[in-house]
Amino acid sequence: MAIDLNALVRTHAKAVLPRAVGRLDDNEMRIIGQRLVEHLDIDLEPLLASLVDERLEVLTRPETS
Repeated sequence: MAIDLNALVRTHAKAVLPRAVGRLDDNEMRIIGQRLVEHLDIDLEPLLASLVDERLEVLTRPETS
């Protein structure tokens, strides 16, 4: 499943700055992501469950020498 967040908004070309004026740190990006998930009512449970299952499989897989 993929979500194209770019498709959510339209921005007039004159509103886009010609160069970067700053950047968001990891925490700010995490907060924005959390707010988008809440606002758009996105159910992340199936994705997270799948990722946890995949990780557990990797961690519990017998090592081969």
